[in-house]
Amino acid sequence: MADIRGYVYEHRLVVSEAIRRLLVRTELVHHLNGDKADNRPENLELVKGNAHHFLRHRKRQDLRRPGEENPAISCACGCGTFLKRYDATGRPRRFLSGHNTEGRNRLGRFL
Repeated sequence: MADIRGYVYEHRLVVSEAIRRLLVRTELVHHLNGDKADNRPENLELVKGNAHHFLRHRKRQDLRRPGEENPAISCACGCGTFLKRYDATGRPRRFLSGHNTEGRNRLGRFL
């Protein structure tokens, strides 16, 4: 569990003692209250990896989560085309490219 200098971070040691095993290199420790100096066991959470740790810090809650399915949905303009709910970067989609602006009103109907 030591870094390249031979040191073990206190928060990793506290979690390791709490779960009674050594942490794997990919496991990360998240400070629940955001204070990195507060290493009480009740303030620390073990997370699987970087993607799961990033979830604890991101502001938007509507983005796709790691491992979440990407179901097909129908285009909100009413054209009947199906598309994936999230794009390649995990952002939610409602329309096919260009369907939400040209020739349609707010309700998705052609003008």
